[in-house]
Amino acid sequence: MSDAKTLGEADPSVLVASGQVEAPIDVDPAETSEWLGSLDYVAKSKGADRVRYLVKALENRARRDGVEIPIETTTPYVNTIPAFKQPAYPGNRETERRIKSIIRWNAMAMVVRANKKNKGGSGGGSGSSGGARGSPAQQQQQPGASGVRDQQV
Repeated sequence: MSDAKTLGEADPSVLVASGQVEAPIDVDPAETSEWLGSLDYVAKSKGADRVRYLVKALENRARRDGVEIPIETTTPYVNTIPAFKQPAYPGNRETERRIKSIIRWNAMAMVVRANKKNKGGSGGGSGSSGGARGSPAQQQQQPGASGVRDQQV
């Protein structure tokens, strides 16, 4: 096994394309060469669509036979700005975190108040009287109509 190589040593682009950090050791380089040669032939003679089909068919067969193959998710998005060239975050993260917390607290308080008012209802507000509070004049007469913080919850 002294002539065994990692997959990336024979063709470094394989590691780049697959995103593998460590390639498994190739225990049969001759067989690997035959498979890759066949793949090259199909790519040149039949095109990329046929290659994709064959690779997917091999993956499906391997999974069916119990071979665990990690699922690789990729998107067409490529960040064209290197991390070291990205500008500093423009906002204040602590202030934004506080605002988000206040908004969550306010939403929770509104649900609790609606549940108390409806004697434990769901608070969903999608029923016939869900969001309807009447005319602006009626709203001014209702206690707590100006906001959640008017009443103690």
